[in-house]
Amino acid sequence: MVLEVSDPDRNRLPRPHDSTPEEVGGRGLALVAALADHWGCRQEPYAKCVWARFGLEGGSCSGDFMRQRPASSVPELP
Repeated sequence: MVLEVSDPDRNRLPRPHDSTPEEVGGRGLALVAALADHWGCRQEPYAKCVWARFGLEGGSCSGDFMRQRPASSVPELP
């Protein structure tokens, strides 16, 4: 499966970075990198696009990754 997200700000490409606990954002690419088999970004004429490829059978995202974690182990957002 391929997931793509577009953003009209084509001049600022996303880059992974370490977020501090106090930061509100900045964790999206870390989550994508942890769950996707491959990911990247591309500039289009009027937008940028971040894409991620997930293997649905036998890949790192087989569909039951959420069932492997009890709900109490998923941290709540501030």
